[in-house]
Amino acid sequence: MNVMLAMYQSLAALNGPARSSTTIPLALVGNFGSVPQVGSSQTSPALNDKSLYGNFARTVADDELTADAVVRFFKDTGLDYIGFVYVDDSYGNNFYNFLVSSADKYGLVHIGIPVPSTISKVDAQRIATQMLASGFTSWFNVIFPETYSLLMPEWNSLGMITPSQIFLFGDGLTKNSFSEFDYSLGQGIIQAIGAIPNSPQYNAFVNHWNEQGNATVDEMNTLIQTSALDPNTGMQNAQLFLHDFFQTPPDIDNPFYYDSMAATLLGSVATPFFEPIWRDVVPPGDSIREPPSPPITSKLYQEIISVSFTGATGLVEYSSETGTRKASAMNYGLFNVQASTSGSTDPISLLDVGVSENQAEWKNIDGQCFRYVGGSCAVPPQTNPPATEYAYIGFGLRVLGWVLWGLTLIFCFAIAYWIIRFRKEKILRASQPGFLLMLVAGVAIYTSAIFPYTVDDEWMKVQQGDSAWCMASYWLSVEGFVIIFSALFAKVWRINRIFHNPKLRRIKITAKDVLLPFFIIWFCATLTLVLFTVLPDSPEFWNVELTFDQFGTIIQSSGKCTTQNSSDIYIGVLYGIQILVLVLACWQYYVARKISVEYSESTWISYAVLSVLQVMIISIPLEYMDTGTASKFFINIFRITIVAWSILGFIFVPKIVYLYNDRKEKKGKAFGKKNLSEEEKKNLAIMNKKHRGMPSSVKSTRSSISSSEDGARFVIASTYQDKTGKIEKGKSFAPSRASTKEASKSRVFNAPIRPNVTRRGSPMVGFAGEAPAPSTIAKEIIFEESQEAEEVKAPATPIPSKGVKRVNSYGDGSPF
Repeated sequence: MNVMLAMYQSLAALNGPARSSTTIPLALVGNFGSVPQVGSSQTSPALNDKSLYGNFARTVADDELTADAVVRFFKDTGLDYIGFVYVDDSYGNNFYNFLVSSADKYGLVHIGIPVPSTISKVDAQRIATQMLASGFTSWFNVIFPETYSLLMPEWNSLGMITPSQIFLFGDGLTKNSFSEFDYSLGQGIIQAIGAIPNSPQYNAFVNHWNEQGNATVDEMNTLIQTSALDPNTGMQNAQLFLHDFFQTPPDIDNPFYYDSMAATLLGSVATPFFEPIWRDVVPPGDSIREPPSPPITSKLYQEIISVSFTGATGLVEYSSETGTRKASAMNYGLFNVQASTSGSTDPISLLDVGVSENQAEWKNIDGQCFRYVGGSCAVPPQTNPPATEYAYIGFGLRVLGWVLWGLTLIFCFAIAYWIIRFRKEKILRASQPGFLLMLVAGVAIYTSAIFPYTVDDEWMKVQQGDSAWCMASYWLSVEGFVIIFSALFAKVWRINRIFHNPKLRRIKITAKDVLLPFFIIWFCATLTLVLFTVLPDSPEFWNVELTFDQFGTIIQSSGKCTTQNSSDIYIGVLYGIQILVLVLACWQYYVARKISVEYSESTWISYAVLSVLQVMIISIPLEYMDTGTASKFFINIFRITIVAWSILGFIFVPKIVYLYNDRKEKKGKAFGKKNLSEEEKKNLAIMNKKHRGMPSSVKSTRSSISSSEDGARFVIASTYQDKTGKIEKGKSFAPSRASTKEASKSRVFNAPIRPNVTRRGSPMVGFAGEAPAPSTIAKEIIFEESQEAEEVKAPATPIPSKGVKRVNSYGDGSPF
């Protein structure tokens, strides 16, 4: 069917209609033409969208401001718990969202119960039961008359229409909605009003209304009296009708209509009166043409929203962005359903008893009060609903987390200072300060993940959907863990490369060789974290989960970091990298289990790695069990703390003890030499002179002098091979020419137990246990860092390895 349409220049503007549902399609059509539409009672926030309703303006505020006024009434009345019942359609849901936003702004506790747009008696019974079971006694209802007529009998049957219950409604209800007298007393309506009764503006408007009405009444009465009228026509009643109509004050909503007309007329002064709806007029016989694009904004519309005047409802100004009246001059009224005075034919009356001017505090009008069920003006005592359980971490656990984090950081800084302070000591040179500082930095970063775990919406403002704190815990924990165990892996991997060299030839291992595995692992972890953070729908986010009972009452609120479906891939990769690093480190220390290094460093590191492995095996399954917020937090902070202190304790405490004892021993020897008698000093000089005949490896060993009644005795601190082929350690003898010759005949087999450098940068490596044949020679291994190493050829005869424990004695320049 071809529809013919021709719109000529005959329509300037449109006022009305009353309902938003009817206004929206008309405003949508007006958006494609040049016909402005000015409303006076349409409150839907959808009409603020100028891309769809570009030529719509209204002299009333939208539902967002009304919702704010409603919540302010409850707040000003001292009611902290509000239940919202709302129709489940676009209007009701939008209004409910505004109510929730305002309730959150003013700190009120609230629940919401939706009502089907097409409600049945069964639905009404279910909703009434939910309301009763919730424990709330103050209700604001965004419903319509047909919904009210079904809900009210159910409320009454459940005994909810009592002085302890408060029922208020939006502008979806009118006086006629409260048809049941017994049910309706003590209820009320909150809505925007065009004027405040007995205010100067409203009185001026009424007086002008009456003046115009009186003049019209006189003219019509004269016409009626001078005309020949048939009594059967009813013209005699016209005088009474006209008189009643004009002498009755206008409804307080009528000023909105008056001001919308005034704005239209004032705007038309500066605009040509006629404008076509569409630029193109469709001639007869043609099909409908598409409306022009983009939509045409009417010149008259621009003039209307530009006007500013004092009307019947106060100062009228429009927002240039939305076309909606500004909130600065909006008034809201509280209407109370009360019993009518004697002589009235209507058993109830709807009285305006409260007002909020210009978004100010609510107040009573002319000393009137809102009468609740039972007729009392006193606000019913509020019965608090069942308390919602908030699954917070708790102040005590949060402080415990901060304390553990702080103590660990203090320990890290103290150890870092100790490493720098004593970096030239032999024990630190043997372990290489660079690697030690790297371990300390990794522990500090790893333990800092405790702080993001302490964040929740109890003490910090965390919005729904925020991901910053959730992702911070991943960045700190993963990066710190990878730095720690990559360093430990590289350290023992270097030892194994040296001692498990089958060809027993010269090995050159640089810092670059050691750091390469670390950078590979670190790059993989960092790349995964970056993708996890920046890709859409990937990061973990803060989510508040609500638990309801069978009646829809919130019984628990739990905020926590929640993963999305795509997040599981990244989390799995990150855990895989950490487990891989830990397993590789454990494997390397298992391979190196028979290698004994100076200061038992390999043993202590093995203890640290195994401790961390045990903690991870126990804590990770517990973390993913269905436990509470506080329990998960406790598991996380103790997992992090135990891992950090295992690394710091097993690796650094033994070094601190060794250094302390070594420095104490040196100090004691220095003190002993200083206090030798003249005879002891003489014997020491003789011993040193005879000692020059010993082999070089014996002469280079550390020795000590002890004073006794028999005089000084010489203690060899090294190990050497005597004629029987046995290794003797710490053999003590008095210096004599015979003992010196005896020592010179024996062939020194291996290096001292304490570090002994035969040439700069070259530690001696030998065997402990049963001595091999005298022809066996210990292999020298060179660790090269920044300077060229000396070439050392491998021995002609291989060193037996079965049943022998290798010993490494470190000197200057060793990386371990």
